[in-house]
This record gives sequence, C-alpha cells and structure tokens, in this order.
Amino acid sequence: MTGEREQALLAQVAQLRAQVADGAAREDALQKQIDALQKQLDHRTAWPNNLEAEKYVLGGVLFDAQRTLPAVASLQPGDFYLSVHQAIWAAILDLDRLSRPIDIITLVEQMRVTETYGKLAAYNGEAYPAELVNGAWSPMDAIGWHARHVRDKSVLRRLIRAAHDVVALCLAADAPADEVASEAVRLVMEATADVGVEAMPARPLVDAAVKRLEARHEKKAQIRGIPTDLPVDAMLGGLHPGQLVVVAAETGRGKTSLATQIAVAGQVPALLFSLEMSADELMDRIICQTGRIDGHNFHVLGTLTKQEWFSLSVASEKLAEGPMWFIDALTTIEAVRSAARRWHARHVVAKKLTHALVVVDYLQLIEGRGGKSQGRNPANREQEVAMISRLLKILALQTGCVVVALSQLNEEGQLRESRAIGQNADVVFVLEANADNPDLVDLVVRKNRRGRTGRIPLLWQGQYTRFEAP
Repeated sequence: MTGEREQALLAQVAQLRAQVADGAAREDALQKQIDALQKQLDHRTAWPNNLEAEKYVLGGVLFDAQRTLPAVASLQPGDFYLSVHQAIWAAILDLDRLSRPIDIITLVEQMRVTETYGKLAAYNGEAYPAELVNGAWSPMDAIGWHARHVRDKSVLRRLIRAAHDVVALCLAADAPADEVASEAVRLVMEATADVGVEAMPARPLVDAAVKRLEARHEKKAQIRGIPTDLPVDAMLGGLHPGQLVVVAAETGRGKTSLATQIAVAGQVPALLFSLEMSADELMDRIICQTGRIDGHNFHVLGTLTKQEWFSLSVASEKLAEGPMWFIDALTTIEAVRSAARRWHARHVVAKKLTHALVVVDYLQLIEGRGGKSQGRNPANREQEVAMISRLLKILALQTGCVVVALSQLNEEGQLRESRAIGQNADVVFVLEANADNPDLVDLVVRKNRRGRTGRIPLLWQGQYTRFEAP
C-alpha cells in the first residue's frame, strides 16, 4: 500500500469516527465501515510483519497461559503488527496484572471493559480468539521462538519509523549538523534499546565469576584492568571495562594532569574530550608530562636543554604512534556520547580490542540536551548534571569503555552541582593537599565499588604537571 493510499484510508477512518462522536449516523453502521477500513490498514504490506507468529503467540497464551505466558511476557502491545492483535495482547496483560484467569471468555470481557472490543468486529467478532487458539497447532515449547519473530519484526518497524523521523529532522533542520546527527543517533538507539536484552539465569554468571577468580589467582599481582602506573593500581587492580571513574578536585589541583597521565599509561585506545582547553594546548601539556620537560621552558621561553630536546623527540614519537584521539569542539552530552560511540565502533570494535578509555574534561562544562545550561535554576542544573553523569555511566556500560569524568569540588569539598555524580560513579578519586608535606598531593579513593578505599600520597611535579610515587 502506498503512503498516499494509507493516508487516505486514515483520513476516512478519522472522518467516520468524528461522525460517530457527533451522533450523525447509526453508530453500528459507521463502526462496521471503520472496522473494514481498519482491516485494510492492518493488512498493508509495506512494513515488516509475521502475522502467523503473532497468531501463534496469542493463540498459545489463550490456550495455556500458565505454561506459555512467562516465555513471552516481555512482548508489548506495540510489538504486534495488527491493531486487533495489539488490543488482544493488551487485554491479556491486563488480565495477568489483575491476577485473573486468561481464556477466551475473560479476554472478551476485558476488551469490553477497555472499550477495545470493536477491534474484533472486522475479524469475525468473538469467534476470532477461538480461531487463534485452534491455529496454535505446533508444540507449546515453540512459543518463545515465535515470540522472537514477533519482536524482530517490531524492531524493524521501529527502525523504519526512526528512519522517517531522521529524514524529517534533516529536511526541517535549522540546527548545526552535529546536533542533528546526535539526535538521529538517539532516535535509532531508542528504537533498538531493548534488542537482545534477555534475563540471565544465575548459573552462567556464577561460572563466569569463578573463572575470573581463577584467572586473578593465576596472575597474582598483575594488573588486570587498564593500568594507571600509580600506586593506586595495587588497590584497584587497574581501571575496568564499563566503569565510570570520577576525578574530582579544586581548580588547579591536577585533575587534567591525572587524567592525561592515565590515558598515556594505559596504552589502550583513548578518546579525550577537552571542554576547557584546545587540543593543541592539551597536547603541549601531555608532551611535557610524558617527556618530563619543564613546562616554563616549553611554553614561555621556547628554549630547551639538550636533554629536554632528546626527551621531546622520544615523547613526541611515543605519542604520535600511540592510540590517542582528541575532540575539543563539542559541548552537549548527546554530542559527546554520539562521537564516543562512533569512535568506539571505528577504533575499538572494528579492531576487536577489549579495553578503551574515554576522558571527559570536565563534567560541569557539559550542557544537557538542547544545550545552553548557563543561567538556569540551580535545582534544574543539579538534575541536569545528575542526568549527564548517568548518561556517561550508560555510555561506559554500552561500549565497555572506562569513562573518566573530571569534576570540580565546591567549597565544602563535595562534588559540585550534583551529589548524583558520586552515586553514578564506580570509582571516585579526590585530589587533596597533603597535611604534612606541601610537595605531596593525596589521591583519596573516596569510592570503590570493587573493594577498598583509602588515601594514597603522590609526589606532584608541577614543572612537568605530573604525579609520581613518592
């Protein structure tokens, strides 16, 4: 059925429904016309569907709900193609929620209660549920297989709708292309958000946990995650896939330095989002940090010692060959997530790598959906930052990357703008001045979902913007 034909039918249905509402004609006669038109709409062939699988699932549940419903309970009314099937499934879910028996009689009663009984009129009325039961001829154990076909076709239809929305978005767009692209990615991600999501039984999880323990026992003290090359590795065992790691400190305490040092030390693909400095500025600092080159000589004087020139050559070669990427032109959380997913697909998944790092510098500079966070109500901004930190955690889980998010501290030494930052994080590092030695900075592991917390003194080499073990 063409789009024009479908729109014409929809318009006729709307017109007839309006006449019913106005009482302009006999309701039963108009309802028959509506049902006939709806049936034509239901049998349009333009969009993916598997009507036989839909009928089997519905018939199987009506035949023996106690046995079959648990295997297909994740289906939603919108997963079915025919509107009559959507109405039947909605009634079945209502009956289950109300703890009522599920059979043909209770189904029809429930559809009358929810005023969806009219959907059956174009499909032989009350006889249609019986036809569904009689058609469920194959073994009931196959119902899960049929349900997967129903879900698969539903996902394809959702993707088509998302694609239509993307086309409309592009045609009407007056926003920058990167924002449009970010919204397009969001639409597709939402359309496929539950694809492949299944409940996991305990046994394979237990077996996997035991294997991980055995592997750790064999490796003894080896770092199993991404190493930081700092004493904190002994406490954490490195940084692990799927973690959101927050590095917090007052302004000028070394947040960016710690993050870039971790990115270089990890020797894994690393993507650095810099919202505070340009990529050029950040690379200058990383070169000095990696080569232990005096920053004043590098940035201000432009004159290096013979040893520093050699160190510059070695550091530059190491960094040029290293797997690091930089983005300094994005400000919204959706743009950051979209860019990170593209980078991950291209440079991590395509190369079949298992470890990767994403650094966001820093959280309070990221804008929420739609941008322009400045000047908003502080309470709203707190909710926005909470949402941003949650989306970064979801990014870590979806990609398997370690996401390192930098955050400022307020005057009370708490994470600025939202306590939810710490709640969403797996690990929270806080950099504080050492009470006894001005040359030391304490790396406080304030939160560690995997185990111990504590305070680790580090030597701050300000001329290199670098941390070392004391």
